[in-house]
Formats: sequence, structure tokens, C-alpha cells
Amino acid sequence: MRLSLICPTIGRSTLGRMIESVLLQMHPGDELLIVGDGPQSNINPSELNDWPGVRYVETDVKFGDFGCTPCDLGINIATGDAVFFIGDDDECPPGAFDAIHKGFEANPTVPHVFSMMHTGVKLGGTVQCCAVSGQQIVVPRDMTKMPRMAECPMGSLHISDWIFIDKVHRAWNGQTIFHDEIIAILHNQNNGRMM
Repeated sequence: MRLSLICPTIGRSTLGRMIESVLLQMHPGDELLIVGDGPQSNINPSELNDWPGVRYVETDVKFGDFGCTPCDLGINIATGDAVFFIGDDDECPPGAFDAIHKGFEANPTVPHVFSMMHTGVKLGGTVQCCAVSGQQIVVPRDMTKMPRMAECPMGSLHISDWIFIDKVHRAWNGQTIFHDEIIAILHNQNNGRMM
């Protein structure tokens, strides 16, 4: 089992913290795809691509759609058996990759939703809007079922990650498996609100 972690970025200064949280726990064959939302003047692609297991690519233009189009590009070019997501201002806690590998080794053909820590509150065990985020779902890279993140109704970008999770849950006939382990930490975003 190989994992592809996709990180859409607008070149925030916190990108380095996210990368550091991931590199030490990747298993052989795992990859970190960093996808710039348009050209990023403050990112050195050759420096990122020099790290083992890390690839940097960017969209031709800036989409500004909360990372949806960059995530779709990442899903398309990923080489792992499963994909999951992290923001460029978030981080993976120690043990996240181990927990995901363990879950997928037991059930490799269905989506898995893990927990995350958001402004001190642990979220998990649901696909309910505003109680789950894109940083929690790990999806088998089955392109015959995989929805597109950027395909959400106009005016709904603020809940696009939940729309994606709901579409994944439905595409796999509700077979999503829930885990208690935390795989993402979000730091003080949106004044502590999910939206």
C-alpha cells in the first residue's frame, strides 16, 4: 500500500512546517504532492523536488477555489494506491501515516475517515457538514469512482471538502470506515469555526 498526500498551496510561510511533519513518517513508496494554485513566486520547485518522495507541480493559472482544482490535479497525477489531503498551513501529527497504513491494510478498497484536531477540538466519526474536513478522508485511488473536488455548486466552495467527502461516501455505497486516530492538525483557522 502506497499513500499519496496532496497539499494544495498558495505559498504560505507555514508550508515548511507541514513538510517537516510529513517527511519523517512517510513509508517507502509514499509520496507528498505539493500543488501550487498557479505559479508561486516564493517557492523553489527544484528545492522541493530534491527531497525524496516529494513532488512539486503547479496549475498554469491561479484558480482561487480553496485548493479544489490543485487537489484534482494531485489526484490525477498521484501514484499511490490511496490519496489524502493536507493544507499548507496544517500538519500531520506523529503516527498519522502508520494509522492510515494500518487501516488500509485491513480494508484497502473503501474510504477511511480519521479524526483531526481543529483549534483544540477533536473531530471524527461523521460525514456531517461542518463536522468533517477534507484533511480527514483517505480515498482509494479508484478513478472510476473518484469525484472531482472542483465540481461543486456555485457559492459552495466554503464547504467543497464536505461535498467531496459526501460524494466519496456515496460513490463507495456508504462503506466508509471511521477511525479514532488523528491524522491532521489545523491551527486556529476561521476563529475556531469549521466554516
